[in-house]
Amino acid sequence: MKVIIERLLWEFCAFTFDYSLTVITYEGSDFLKQYSSLFKSYLIFFLFYELINNMFSNQKSKSSKKKLDEKVLFIKSNKEIIQIPIIDIFYFEGLRDYVKVYSKRGMHITKRTLISLESELDNEMFLRVQKSYIVNRTHIEKLKGNRIEINGNYIPIGAAYNESIKKIFSI
Repeated sequence: MKVIIERLLWEFCAFTFDYSLTVITYEGSDFLKQYSSLFKSYLIFFLFYELINNMFSNQKSKSSKKKLDEKVLFIKSNKEIIQIPIIDIFYFEGLRDYVKVYSKRGMHITKRTLISLESELDNEMFLRVQKSYIVNRTHIEKLKGNRIEINGNYIPIGAAYNESIKKIFSI
C-alpha cells in the first residue's frame, strides 16, 4: 500500500514539475492565475504527503507495541522448555552458570550464563543493575537508596552501575 501511495506522490511531483515549466511561458494575468493554481497544487501535495506519513508512522508504533507483546523467551528448566512472554519477566538473577528467571509465572532456573542471556535481551527494556542482576524497567516500582523494588523484592544496585542508573532515571 505504501509503495502505491509513494508512486502516486512521485507521479504528482512529475506532473506538477511539468506543469510549472509551462506556467513560465504565460504572461500577465494568465501567469498569476496559473501560478496560484500551481501553489494550490503544491499545498495539496504537501498536506497529502504529511497525512500519509502520519498514517504510516502511527501504524509502525502500533505494530512495534504489538511485537513487544508477542516476544517470548524460551528457557529450559527441569527438563522442560518453557515459553515466557518478555513483558511478564520481572528480573534475572545470575548464579555462575545458572540464571534464575523471576516472572509472573513464578521462578525458573535455567543452565546458562547471565552474559549470554543479556546479549539476547532488548536494551531499551532490560537494565543491568549489578553483576548478578538484570531487571525489566517496566516493572520497577521504587528506587530506594542502592536498591530497586520489583514485585515486592529488593534488588541491590552495584556501585559500578549506580551512576548510570541515576542518569537513566534523571536523579
